[in-house]
Amino acid sequence: MEAGEIVPRLQDFATVGHLYRSIEAGLRHLTDKYGESTLFIGPPKAQATTAHFSWPQLIPVTDLRSATQAIETIVEQGEGPRSHWRDAHFGRFVQILDEYHEWRDADAGFEPARPVTAANVRLPEHEARCR
Repeated sequence: MEAGEIVPRLQDFATVGHLYRSIEAGLRHLTDKYGESTLFIGPPKAQATTAHFSWPQLIPVTDLRSATQAIETIVEQGEGPRSHWRDAHFGRFVQILDEYHEWRDADAGFEPARPVTAANVRLPEHEARCR
């Protein structure tokens, strides 16, 4: 932000991984500036943990180390891991897209889904603006 601005501006992130790495950098900056005891103030018992959900990676965020660990888990499962991105969700989606293109290239008539009719509860945004 520039001096005199009262709200942050839109930021451009290349990937979701880039967004989370930026959040991690921001938490490090705030911890350096204000300290962990000022930044991480919520009670651990108020957070969702493995006691509530059967997901072993779910941890309470109580300090910079646990915040970084939580972000790392999110990023590793998503699109921006530090290595082996093809094993993360993003890599799996890329593999599905690659397979789709292979099938379509082999058979121009390939349709992986049946035709459907849109069932809008309200007008799509672009149509609502036209009225």
